[in-house]
Amino acid sequence: MKITGVFLIYGMLSLVAAAILTTMSSSIPDGTLLFVEGGSQIVMDFTDSPYSHVAIIFNEDGVPYVYEATKPTCRKVKLEEYMKEIKFLNEKQNKQMRVWIKKPLNLSNDSIHEMKDYCKDQLGRKYRVSSYLSGKSTKGIHCGEMTMRSMIMGGMNPRVNPCKCSPHDIMELSSKWYNKAEELSRFPSE
Repeated sequence: MKITGVFLIYGMLSLVAAAILTTMSSSIPDGTLLFVEGGSQIVMDFTDSPYSHVAIIFNEDGVPYVYEATKPTCRKVKLEEYMKEIKFLNEKQNKQMRVWIKKPLNLSNDSIHEMKDYCKDQLGRKYRVSSYLSGKSTKGIHCGEMTMRSMIMGGMNPRVNPCKCSPHDIMELSSKWYNKAEELSRFPSE
């Protein structure tokens, strides 16, 4: 009887987890911006901002993926895995990183396609902050530059140098095309 109860509880938890993931993908539209608050202290100090990272989310077969420029190279990772990584880092480093998203107001399918194609083309590209420091494009790319260039490909042009865009800049500059930021607090197994 105890074993049956354990399997019943496990099965119920699996259904809850599946429901949360389905809700996440259906409630996070393509082109959604993702911000990390409280990550790299160096980035936060240098940019005088609570935000240390920015990325962009696209759904594939109903599963949300995060496209980001991070060490060592640009990558694509399931949002569920991304949130597990943040949770792990919070526990390991005794941090309180928070994840925020800004959903697009009204992106056309063409805009989304152009943005996603740009992000796909960046996969495997080396991560470098040298373009931020110099203001000129380099072989490497940083998170703000990749995200801003994707936005520009989607028809949003705040008339800024993408190389010089920090996560905070994008949080502010994106307001014309994106909703107000909301915290994404659902960590797996919560």
